[in-house]
Amino acid sequence: MTAGLRAGFALADITPHQPTILSGFASRTGLATGTLDPLQARVLMLAEGDAKVALVALDLIGVPDGLTEIVRAAIGPDCPALIVAATHTHAGPPVLARAMLGKPPAGYLPLLVQQIAQSITAAASDLRIASIERRSAVTSGIAHNRRDPSGPVDHSADVVTLRREGAPAIIWVNFACHPVVLGPDNLSYSADFPGATRQRIEAATGAQVVYTTGCAGEINLGHSALDSIRKIGMDKRTPAEANRIGQRLGDAVVAALQSPVEPAVSGRTLLSRSHHVPARFMPPDAATRAELQASAGRKLSDASLSSGERIMAEIDLNWLAQPTSDVADLPVSILMIGSLKALFLPGEIFCETAMSIKQRHPGAIVVGYAGANPGYIPPSGARGGYEVGVAWRPYGAPGPFTPGMAEELADAALALLA
Repeated sequence: MTAGLRAGFALADITPHQPTILSGFASRTGLATGTLDPLQARVLMLAEGDAKVALVALDLIGVPDGLTEIVRAAIGPDCPALIVAATHTHAGPPVLARAMLGKPPAGYLPLLVQQIAQSITAAASDLRIASIERRSAVTSGIAHNRRDPSGPVDHSADVVTLRREGAPAIIWVNFACHPVVLGPDNLSYSADFPGATRQRIEAATGAQVVYTTGCAGEINLGHSALDSIRKIGMDKRTPAEANRIGQRLGDAVVAALQSPVEPAVSGRTLLSRSHHVPARFMPPDAATRAELQASAGRKLSDASLSSGERIMAEIDLNWLAQPTSDVADLPVSILMIGSLKALFLPGEIFCETAMSIKQRHPGAIVVGYAGANPGYIPPSGARGGYEVGVAWRPYGAPGPFTPGMAEELADAALALLA
């Protein structure tokens, strides 16, 4: 047994070898035509004594159902505790089986499992004694509440630094904002602004960066969901803008590294736990289904309808025509390194939920899009809008989530901390 905390890192290129549909925007048509920057799987491995935990961050729209268990089986008995999260880039291949925005390309998911497993093994081989620091980087003007301009926004990024031989070696950044600078007119694979953030930090520090997306269900860069459907403002959603935003966040993180460590991470007990919560939905009744059918018909007969709105209407008809499959139980996980506590929640959890968790556990890191991505999981009080009233159909869910689902997931994760 080796005393003390150890940390390791590895990455793999998970960009598809063949052109695929890009997942995330209903109004986008056509296959990928190139690569702006490679999609990656990045692994942070932590170990203390015989305990090992691997945090895997994927440049994908979401974590496919069951992926964690498949990777665990591929590695075998030496597999560490696994936490898998997605950055939620909208410039990657479709990987969510139920979603109405494209199906996984043939052969991609088995190759993804192989690449993740190899990266975890490589990160385990890279383990070296490390110290750990926790900071926050504050940057305003990037994240916006797209549902309510006066609504909650978390402008701080969580920054966890693992130092080896005194120098920053691995930096974990968690920030709650949809990575959707690149819009539906983009046809190139890209990690979006998180890719530029990683590059900026790595160039400045020499460390490797693992980036996760916080709870950003209602948080993006200032445009509305309808803007993306109608392809409004595409002239501002360019690779150059993604690079600018990413560098701005990266600069904030680099500046934060010069600030005092707060709070200090005390203790050296490494622990990870997971739990599954039954998914609960409210399938629409016959009257609601009939109204969806009639509404889609009216939209499709409207010659002035934008192409994106037409596609959304077609998605509604497809949803009505296809039986929806059951959604597996929803995973929640925690990672504890001494006094540092991180919670991992599935799907598109709202920032409001994460901030309520932080009120109960100041300093907690709350990560979204982890374990699975069944769609938007709004807090109980949320009403209307794309996230609550529409998106469950493109996600292929049986219906909207039952009110209280977000709170139940948060409570389940908090109970693991007890």
